[in-house]
Amino acid sequence: MTSTIIYAIVHVLGLISIGVLARRLGYLSEFDTGRWSRVVVDFLLPALAFHTIMNNLDADRLRVLWFSPVIAFGMMAVGAFVGYLLAPRGAQYSPEFVRTFRHFCAMNNYSFLPIVLVQRVWGSGALAEFFIFNLGSELAYWTVGVTMLTHHPPWQTARRMLSPNLIVILLAVVLKLAGCQPYIPLPVLELTRALGAGAVPLILILAGAGLHPLIPHFHHKLALTALVALRLLIIPAINLTLLHLLPLATEVRRLACVVAVMPSALMSVILSRRYAGDPELAAEVALATTLLSVITVPLILGWLLR
Repeated sequence: MTSTIIYAIVHVLGLISIGVLARRLGYLSEFDTGRWSRVVVDFLLPALAFHTIMNNLDADRLRVLWFSPVIAFGMMAVGAFVGYLLAPRGAQYSPEFVRTFRHFCAMNNYSFLPIVLVQRVWGSGALAEFFIFNLGSELAYWTVGVTMLTHHPPWQTARRMLSPNLIVILLAVVLKLAGCQPYIPLPVLELTRALGAGAVPLILILAGAGLHPLIPHFHHKLALTALVALRLLIIPAINLTLLHLLPLATEVRRLACVVAVMPSALMSVILSRRYAGDPELAAEVALATTLLSVITVPLILGWLLR
């Protein structure tokens, strides 16, 4: 188990490194990265979700899984609460710095790295269940997460949650429950399979390309140390303790444990620029937690899921 998890994380870091190298050598520009990221998020990732759910989700399992998005949302809410309690205070810290600190306490890499881990360790059936679980993470990210960066009311940012990926997941679940799978044309299923196969590798390469110009020199050493400890150790420990106290199905608990120990989201580096956060702090935290997760994630998950 532990070796499989390590291989999955190294796989992710390898793809990110290819993106960094491609950007450094001039194969990708900032315009290319932004444009192709939208293609992957709006087309390839929904195709992966649709194909996985239609082919691997047991409709009867939804009786167990229906509550899992609430668990996913709750874990991010716990991080947000910790962030509000422990965010630095004082005139030396700008509002942008404090908002970014709080955001990174709450939001982690709930999507791309877990997709690789879940599929490699437990297979496509668990991945289909993960997409259901992740509905709660999407809701939290585009409401709580963006609100923490901008102070906009949640209803002004919630509309961003209605992404093609979320809509396609809901559509796939409805079709599955309605028993429509035998009526879906085979070319559609083959097309979504082919598109989905490239979703995760391509988005990780693009994430690396987007991170390259922001590779930091670690100026915020004190805040960075605190955020690394919070994001990789303290907040996961709180969430894992709460999960242990809840009467959850084994599959739901397993997915929740994976998401709980993830490093910071690379997407948050982009959001910090878009929503008036602190991009330098965001880049430092995303890079440091992703690198250190090579150590923390296998150790914690290997112990929890042995």
